[in-house]
Amino acid sequence: MIKKKSQNEQLTLVGIGSSAGGLQALTEFFKHCAALNNFSYVVVQHTSPNYQTMLPKLLKDTTKLRVKEAEHLEVIEEGVVYIAPSNKDIMLRGDCFELTPSENTIGPRPSVDGFFSSLSKTESFEAIGIVLSGTGNDGTQGLKELKNAGFLTISQSP
Repeated sequence: MIKKKSQNEQLTLVGIGSSAGGLQALTEFFKHCAALNNFSYVVVQHTSPNYQTMLPKLLKDTTKLRVKEAEHLEVIEEGVVYIAPSNKDIMLRGDCFELTPSENTIGPRPSVDGFFSSLSKTESFEAIGIVLSGTGNDGTQGLKELKNAGFLTISQSP
């Protein structure tokens, strides 16, 4: 159950974009990730829309945080690593996830840019955007939006 926070305590939501080949970068990241108060993570990894992602199962062994696939209209709780479903785009609606069928029929899915863009407009959370691995540019525009909104942005060195 989510704890009520004082007005000074705002949950920090860390959005992480990754290409399909980014499993090693994700496991390294979460291996060194401590369970911090007031932090949660959303992993948006490019996957085939025809297959259910195995990422929750693969990441569970690398972190003490709870790992689960995000659900439509789920209230975001602290201390959880949420994984975007492979066949949906993930956005924020207040303090919940909004999952919709991907509008992008060509190119990477789910959309990292789409999630980062919705995160840049949040008033419910502090935000951090991270792009790990990949050769495409999905996530670049969203990181710019997060940075312009005053949030911390990080990208992995090539």
